[in-house]
Amino acid sequence: NLAIDGAGAIWAWGKGKYGQLGDNQLHADFNPTPRQVQFPEPVHVVDVAAGNYLSLAVDSRGQVWGWGRDPLVLGDANPWPGPRKLAGLADIETVALGQNHAMALTAAGKVLVWGRNPEGLGDGVSKSSATPIEIGGLGRIIAIASGAQFMLAVDEDGKLWAWGMGRYGQLGRADQSAAVPVEVPGVRIAVPEPHPRLGEQDLGATTLGQPGKSRVFTIENYGTGPLTLGAITLEGADAGSFTLTPPAQLVLQPGERTSLSVVFSPKIAGDKQATLKIVSDDVGDEDYEVSLLASAAEPAPLLGLSTQDPADAPDLTPLRFDFGAIEGDRRTVSLVITNVGGGKLELTGDPALKLDSEVFSVDTTTLARTLAAGESTSFTVTFDPKVNDPVTTQLLIETNVGPTILTLDGARIGPVLEISRGGQTIDDGVLDFGQQGLGSKGSKLVLTLRNAGNRPLHLEDLQLGGADAQDFKLEGLLPAALEVSASCELSLQFTPRSGGAAGPRQASLSLRSDDPERPKTAFVLRGEARSAVVRGEGTSIADWRGMGLLCDRKGHLRMWSSIIMLNPSARFHDGGAGGAASVVFNLADKTKLAWVLTTDGLVHDTVAKTLQGAGVGPALAGIDAVAQIGAVITPIKYNSRVKASGPNNPLTWDYSNEL
Repeated sequence: NLAIDGAGAIWAWGKGKYGQLGDNQLHADFNPTPRQVQFPEPVHVVDVAAGNYLSLAVDSRGQVWGWGRDPLVLGDANPWPGPRKLAGLADIETVALGQNHAMALTAAGKVLVWGRNPEGLGDGVSKSSATPIEIGGLGRIIAIASGAQFMLAVDEDGKLWAWGMGRYGQLGRADQSAAVPVEVPGVRIAVPEPHPRLGEQDLGATTLGQPGKSRVFTIENYGTGPLTLGAITLEGADAGSFTLTPPAQLVLQPGERTSLSVVFSPKIAGDKQATLKIVSDDVGDEDYEVSLLASAAEPAPLLGLSTQDPADAPDLTPLRFDFGAIEGDRRTVSLVITNVGGGKLELTGDPALKLDSEVFSVDTTTLARTLAAGESTSFTVTFDPKVNDPVTTQLLIETNVGPTILTLDGARIGPVLEISRGGQTIDDGVLDFGQQGLGSKGSKLVLTLRNAGNRPLHLEDLQLGGADAQDFKLEGLLPAALEVSASCELSLQFTPRSGGAAGPRQASLSLRSDDPERPKTAFVLRGEARSAVVRGEGTSIADWRGMGLLCDRKGHLRMWSSIIMLNPSARFHDGGAGGAASVVFNLADKTKLAWVLTTDGLVHDTVAKTLQGAGVGPALAGIDAVAQIGAVITPIKYNSRVKASGPNNPLTWDYSNEL
C-alpha cells in the first residue's frame, strides 16, 4: 500500500520482502504500520503505483523512481530496498503497474510501456523490453490504467483503448486478446469540454526549492474562420508563484490546436492562488479564465550519506556500503552525513550512531549533532574481520526526521589455521599426556592442521623444545603450504626416558603460519613419569614347579609354564628408584639364570639372550619384553597375586604396579 501526504512524501505499509516499502530494508514479515519512503534526495511526489513486488513514483519534475524487485521494469534482478531513478523517462505525469509491466504517461500525452506481458506490450511485436516503448496509434492520451496482463488508455476525445490479454473479456471484445491498442466499442469516457470558465485547477503541494506540478492547456479553434489569440497572462497577488509558457502558435485555422503550460514554482511558503487569463478575437465568448491553486511548504531537513573519498563508492544509493573482501588487515572508511534538505537536521540517538557488531566499529569523534541546510559532518567505520565468512550488519542513525539505516557488508581473504584433536577444534593451550612409566611409550596424540581459509596457508618453524623435550616424541612432516581445505597430521607421544627420575615432565610445541589471526601457535606438553616397581616375597623350598609371569608392551599379563627350579636361597628384592630387583632361577638342566628387573622397566639384553639360549625363547614368543632385546616392559595395570604350591611350603608372589 502506498499513500502521498500533503508534503509530497510517500508512506508505505504491507509486505516488503523485496524492498517494496522503500525504507532501505528487506522485511520478512508483514508491516502494518506506514513507513516513510526514503529518497536519496529531496523530492515532491505527485503520483505513485503499487505492483506485486515493486513500487513506482513520479516526482514534480517528471522523473520516475522505482524500488522493490523486477528484472525488466527496474532493470535489475536484485532487490532495490530504496528508491532509484529510472533512466529513459522524462516529463512523466502518471504511472501504472501490471503484473510484470509498467506504463507511463508523458506530459505530451504519449504512452510508454516496458517490462513483460505474455500478450504483448502494445507495439504488435514485443512481449518483453527493459526499455520503454512508445505505443503508437493512440493520439493524445489523458489517462492510463493497467490490469494484471492488459492495459487501458483514454484519449482526449473520451475514447477508451485496450490491449493485452482479453480471454476473460478484459478488453471489452468478448474473449479476444490484442497485441496493439483497439478501441473498446460503445464506450466513451467523459472528459472536460472546452468552456469559457474551466473553474479551478489544483496544482497540488510542493516544497520550496523544488519545481511543482505543471498543467497543460489545449486551445482549439471550433469555428469556421481563423482564431487569433491575444494576451495570455497570469494575474493575482500570487502570480509570481507560477510560470507560464505561452503557445507557439497564436493564429489557429478551423480545427487547429495549440497548447500552453503553467508550472507551480513558488519562492515563499504558503497557499497560493492566481488566475490564468486567455484573450482571443472570439466575439461569441468571454475571455477564458482558469483559477490556479497550489501550496508550498518549507523544506524539511533530509539526511544524505556519502563517502568522503569518492573512490570508496560512487554513491550510497541504496543505503549500503560494501567494504569488499580485504586481505588480512582492517579497513577504515570515512562517511559523510549532509543535510540535503532545508531546516535543521538533528542527530537524536544516544549514542548518535548505533552499531552492534564484533567486526565493525564506528568512531564519532568528529561527528556534529546539528546540521543546518547544506552542512556536513563525518565519522569513520572500521571493518576488522575475524573470520573469512561474509558478514553484514546495520548502522542506525536516528534524526529528528526519522531513522536512517546504512547496511554494511564485508568479507576477509586469507588463510585460516585450524587445529583439531579427535575432531574437536582446539586453541593454543596445554596438552596433558597423563602418567607414564619410565622407559615406556604412551598413546599417540594426533593433531590435525587444516587450512580453513580461502588462500594457501604457509607453515614453518615447527619446534619441539623445552627442558624435557627428549621425553616427548614428534612424528609427521610439516608441509611448506596447505592449499584451501587441505590438512596434515602431527603425532605426539609421551616417552619418559629410562634411567631418569620420576616426576613431572614439560615441553613445548610451536609453529608459525601466515594466518594473520594466528601467526604463532604454541602448546605446552605435560606428563608425569612414574617408576615401574616389582615386589616379591616368599619362602625357600627345595624343589618347586610353578608359573612365570611377564607383562607385554600393551600392559597385558602373560603366563607361560616350564620346569623352573627356584634356587632355595633366592630372594626377590626391591631395588628402589634406580636400583634393581633380581631373582635367580635354575632351569631343568641345572643351568643357572639371573633374571634382572630394574626400576627403569627394562629387561637387560644379557638376560633376554640367556633366556632364549636356554631354550625358553620359543615358549615366550608372544612376550615382547623377552623376544625383543632391550624392549620396554609396560607396567601391569592392576595387582596380580599368583599362588603356587610345592612339595613343602606354599609360595606367594605379589606383582604390583605403583603409578
